[in-house]
Order: sequence, then C-alpha cells, then structure tokens
Amino acid sequence: MIERTPEKQLDFLIVVDQMLTGFDSKWINTLYMDKKLEYENIIQAFSRTNRLFGRSEKPFGTIRYYRYPHTMGQNIDKAVKLYSGDKPIGLFVEKLEYNLNKLNTIFADISELFTRSVIPNFEELPDDRSERGKFASLFKPFNDYLEAAKIQGFTWNQSTYPFSHGSGKPKTKVEMKLDENTYLVLVMRYKELFGGSGGDVPFEIDGYLTEIDTGKIDSDYMNSRFEKFLKILTQDDVDEAEMRKTLDDLHKSFATLTPGRTKVCKHLPSRRS
Repeated sequence: MIERTPEKQLDFLIVVDQMLTGFDSKWINTLYMDKKLEYENIIQAFSRTNRLFGRSEKPFGTIRYYRYPHTMGQNIDKAVKLYSGDKPIGLFVEKLEYNLNKLNTIFADISELFTRSVIPNFEELPDDRSERGKFASLFKPFNDYLEAAKIQGFTWNQSTYPFSHGSGKPKTKVEMKLDENTYLVLVMRYKELFGGSGGDVPFEIDGYLTEIDTGKIDSDYMNSRFEKFLKILTQDDVDEAEMRKTLDDLHKSFATLTPGRTKVCKHLPSRRS
C-alpha cells in the first residue's frame, strides 16, 4: 500500500501477520489487537505506532489489546525486559491520571505567575520579559500533556475523572482546575508573545500553538456575566459576597478580549454606587 495524500490513506486496516510486524506508516495512531503475541512479535507489532507524522497531532501511539489481557500483560513485561536491557525508560507514556494531574500542576504555576503580576484573570501578559519567558516555557509542556490526555480520552466536557487501580486498591479522581474557555484565553496570551514582540521572538515559541483557533471562545458567557452584574446593581440589599463573586466572574470574562478592549472594560465600577 502506498500512502501519498491524506485522501488516499486508509482509516482502518485489518491485518493478520506480515503487515502487523513489518508495515510502517507515520499515520498509524492506534493498534487494536485480538491475538496473543510474545517477545519479538510484541515489540515489532507495537512499533507500528511509533512513527510520528507530527507531535502536535500524534505525540505517541496507542495499543489496545482485548484477548488474554492478563497473559498479554505478562508477555509485554517479559518482552520489554529482554529487548530493553531491563531499562524500559521512555518506552511507555504516562497514563491519563498522571497527565491530568500534570495539567493541574502546571496550570497552578501559570496562575501564580500571573497573580504575582497582579493579573489574576489572565486578561493580559505580564510586562516583565522574564515572566513572559516563564509563561512561554510553562505553556508549551502544558499543551503537550493536554494533547496526550486528549488521545487518552480527555474532553473539556468532563471536569472530574474517576480512576480505578485494581481490586483492593483505593479509587482516585482528578478534578480539572480549568475549563476550555480558560485554556483558550491562555492560548490568546501565548499568541501575543509571538505577535507583539516586533522582530525576533525572544522566547522559544511553538508555531503549532500560535495557530490554535481561539474564535471558539463563547461570547455568550461574557454577556451573561454582564447581564447578571447589571441585574444585581438594580437590587436592594445585595449580598456582598454575591456581588464580589459576580464581579470576579465578570472580570474573568474580560480576558477573552484583546488587550485594548480589556483596558476599557477595567473602568467598570467595583461596587454599587
């Protein structure tokens, strides 16, 4: 089979033996196995997924096996031990739970960076060049973990992920600390590192990230926050905590605007007059 254009690529290929251990394609992302393999056949079959077309689209391959899962688990361990010198470092990617925790950890670091610059809602970039550089260095690995998590089943529509670790082991869960809107706002700030530098970019910028479509940011959210704010202004005996929360939500929505429009919105009152 000759692959020349995306239109001529096969979306799904069923193989038995030879192509399973000898066919190379940089577009293969997932290998579904319903047979038991051992040693070199495992290594060769799994290697069908490690030809990378583009790391932003295919950071790693995925293996799913259905027949004799416990036996295959043991066979995989034996094959890796034999052919890797018992040092399988970097051979297997981290699981979804790990990647989600890394996303939360890096997001916390990014949040702290902006908060120290008195920009708690990410509505603009820090002025200090070193802090901008730090943001650039944090956001790139953040997106790498995000792309990995997406392949493993992560979706922005789900905020909590439960995990089972086998019989007798405690279950765990990961609650995401950000939503898609916040992520797209961070993408906007990342794009500004590239677009507003004038001349050479002083940071290591990933071109793929600058091409992410941020047009999906939902303006309805900002409109709803603003309408809620105006409604509270007309009420008597408004709870101060509710007022503060509404204002915080409104200010967070400013981050979806361009920097110039954001500065105009900052003149909104911070309390009822």
